[in-house]
Amino acid sequence: MGPLGRRARPSWSVALWIVVAGVVAGGCRPDPGLHAPTALARTEVVFIGTVHHGHLGTAFPFPILAAQLRRARPDVILAEIPPTRFQRVLQARGAGRPDAWLDAFPELSAVVFPVANDLRVKVVPVSGYHAAYARDLRAYREAHPNGPEGELYVRAAQHLERRTRTHGVDPEWIASPAHARLHAWVDRNLQRVAGDAMGAAAPRVRDARHARLIVDAIRANPGKRIAIVFDARRRWAIEQAIVAEPELDVRLLDPRTLLRDRD
Repeated sequence: MGPLGRRARPSWSVALWIVVAGVVAGGCRPDPGLHAPTALARTEVVFIGTVHHGHLGTAFPFPILAAQLRRARPDVILAEIPPTRFQRVLQARGAGRPDAWLDAFPELSAVVFPVANDLRVKVVPVSGYHAAYARDLRAYREAHPNGPEGELYVRAAQHLERRTRTHGVDPEWIASPAHARLHAWVDRNLQRVAGDAMGAAAPRVRDARHARLIVDAIRANPGKRIAIVFDARRRWAIEQAIVAEPELDVRLLDPRTLLRDRD
């Protein structure tokens, strides 16, 4: 079927949706280098894709993600946390208390906050997830347990599933233009065949919420180097939204350069 059906959902997306529902109820450019920006430089942005619980016991463990983030040398880190939950997340982490969002996004405690602390940079919450998204996604899946039936969507989702079985969560694959393009292909076809029925969970609506927060955060930090640490499946839509705002004067960096030893 596809990412909304039983046969073509990447294994780590199912677990993530279940936790998020409970909590809140195109390609890259050539290697531009990662030189230090000056006060007059354009804003530099690099998207570092995450796979959440997929980092556990796989070819893409947290140390590799942390190395990517350190090599980016960001002035600001945009993290996958809803602004409305940010203080609760910070308080829970500071007190060592369990927190559903930290459990759903283990890269926050394992990588984002420790690296931000070491580099002495701020973390800005930019996730657009909210209760209406979880409610509408749950309702759609209950009404369509086998997922959308549109031919183009099914073809795209099955192709993505085959590539996912082949590459798993290999860091080079996750950071590649092909990974972003395939998710764009699936999401665009999902929007065409099911967007109207999915309400707040429709890809276009979901991604617009994320993008609005991210674009606002970039706008608030001109001339800085910004690392976006976010679900790898959302990269294509977020980068597209950034490029569509020419007044931001942003230079997108290729995340694959962060997987190489550049010291």
